[in-house]
Amino acid sequence: MLDTIEIGGREYPVRFTLGALAKFERRTKVNAFALSDASKLSSENAAWLVYHGIEAGAKANGEELTVTFHELIDDLTLAHVMRAFELLVSDVPGEKKA
Repeated sequence: MLDTIEIGGREYPVRFTLGALAKFERRTKVNAFALSDASKLSSENAAWLVYHGIEAGAKANGEELTVTFHELIDDLTLAHVMRAFELLVSDVPGEKKA
């Protein structure tokens, strides 16, 4: 079972695969492995991190993501970004689990 984030009244599965992180890096020019604090991201880059995480989550569930980045961004809050960041670092060896 994948972790989820509730955005705009809908639960989205989240998964940070290397593919999701590579897409994030290509789009934002930010090294995902150098992220130590979500507050170091711009608001747009933070939204892309969430989006690529739920995009990979949908794929892992065999679903098609039907929401676009531009549709999703208007419903995102800092709480969503912090939740996504928690999920991102929760699988890093040696990092504390939230």
